[in-house]
Amino acid sequence: MRLAFLAWNTFGSADRELFAEQARYAWDLDPKQLATLAIGLNATNAVRAALVGDTAATSAFERLVEQLKAGS
Repeated sequence: MRLAFLAWNTFGSADRELFAEQARYAWDLDPKQLATLAIGLNATNAVRAALVGDTAATSAFERLVEQLKAGS
């Protein structure tokens, strides 16, 4: 995920779809770790894009990002 976040701006649409699949898998495995990594690499928008269409996951991600940024 770290490398994908770093390369996000170079991805075309096919690469972004592959990334989205991996990001959703990472979200299912460990949301806090994914959010922490995304915050640290300033890549939260990439995760948001991956979670589009999943309202529950998107809301949970936003709450988690807020908590992590607040230091909780």
